[in-house]
Amino acid sequence: MFRRSTDDVSEFTEAVVGFIGKLVDDTIPRTTIKKFPNQKPWVDKTICEALNSRTAAYNAGIISGNMDEYKSAAYGERRAVREVKRR
Repeated sequence: MFRRSTDDVSEFTEAVVGFIGKLVDDTIPRTTIKKFPNQKPWVDKTICEALNSRTAAYNAGIISGNMDEYKSAAYGERRAVREVKRR
């Protein structure tokens, strides 16, 4: 199909590569992965969830004056980090 319409090899190559690129873009979904340069390799979703729960418990403890929930969340976060590092 393309060989008859073009005499130049570079035009043919450019057309084929563009067509393949379009097919790849149409069929393969693209996802964005956030990876920060200072992020440790063992930090995964469970660690992020533990950190978020610890922060929320701290903020709630500051408002209410009861830091027991923060202490348990901080212990859970330390335990999660220890488990992930052992893998």
